[in-house]
Amino acid sequence: MNPEDVTDEMLMAFVDGELEPEEAERIAALSGRDSGIGTRIARFERSRAAVAGAFGAVRSEPAPDWLVHAALGATPIASARRAADTRKGFGQRLGAFWSRDGLAVAASLVLVAGLGGYLASGLLRSEETPFLARATSPELLDRLALARSGETVRVAQVSATPIGSYPVAGGICRIYEANAQAGAGLRALACHVEGQWRVPLAVRQGNGQSYQTASAAALGAVDAYLDSIEAGSALSANEEAARIAAGW
Repeated sequence: MNPEDVTDEMLMAFVDGELEPEEAERIAALSGRDSGIGTRIARFERSRAAVAGAFGAVRSEPAPDWLVHAALGATPIASARRAADTRKGFGQRLGAFWSRDGLAVAASLVLVAGLGGYLASGLLRSEETPFLARATSPELLDRLALARSGETVRVAQVSATPIGSYPVAGGICRIYEANAQAGAGLRALACHVEGQWRVPLAVRQGNGQSYQTASAAALGAVDAYLDSIEAGSALSANEEAARIAAGW
């Protein structure tokens, strides 16, 4: 096996322990000989550890009512805007998340470890960690940065589609949906601030009978969060294309 034959998808599967033993051994041996492969593996390990480690770092404060109500589909977005604390600076608001024990499963709220966010306790099964890590990974975000709204990109068995782009103070935020072949899905917000794409909020979307409820919850929570950071109107297709060409 040569370094140029090793794809990001293979390395993500290696980190997640999903490769056949023989292939995993070949990649492990190659990483010992090729520093580039070792560096790529380390990057994927950091992404996975950031998500897994968030389970032990959930904050104890209750979630702000406006976000909980939006996730439950109980608060119109306009009310969420009025209820949000707009006195904080953009950087503070983008990372100011809390968790809440007992939040209804229908809300499916997941706060990921980006810019100070954390996973909401009890709402994400441990086996979903690899999907969340991949769906919010730097590799996927870099691919999304080159895609217009409505275009789908794929990284390591996860497909993702940007839905809209919104200007915010100091940067831009994009709503996107990600889905795995196994059926897991989420709606998330990726924000480009200070030259980096990060995910401050992701909301798990259900499947089967729970899909409609969870999807509505995802939409409400993400929209409410955009209101809380005073995002502008969605960019037009031409405006978005210009941002992509300029590297955001």
